[in-house]
Amino acid sequence: DLDHTIDKQFGGPTTATNLHFLSPAHHNLKHFSDWKATADPDGTVHWTSPAGKHYATDPATRINPPRQQAPPPAPPAPPAPRPSAEPISDPWSGDWNTSWNTDGTNPKPF
Repeated sequence: DLDHTIDKQFGGPTTATNLHFLSPAHHNLKHFSDWKATADPDGTVHWTSPAGKHYATDPATRINPPRQQAPPPAPPAPPAPRPSAEPISDPWSGDWNTSWNTDGTNPKPF
């Protein structure tokens, strides 16, 4: 869940620097218990338990300044055409069609 480190109702700004990601369980812990959370600019969240113990969660990804983007890689070359196994021939030629008499003289019965 995306959560404000300091809630707006408690004077927190509605800016990206006041945001951090919490699991649903940690989000509920922050809002419905006496645990307190503060966040560093790099995304580390510091937790203080109701007993006063301190814990820090290391974010999966740190918030860093944007980097210069490299140009996208060139698209891959199209694949070379595959050679055909045999040349395409005239569909009306070949042995399968030679036994038919289509000119009307002496037709074979069906």
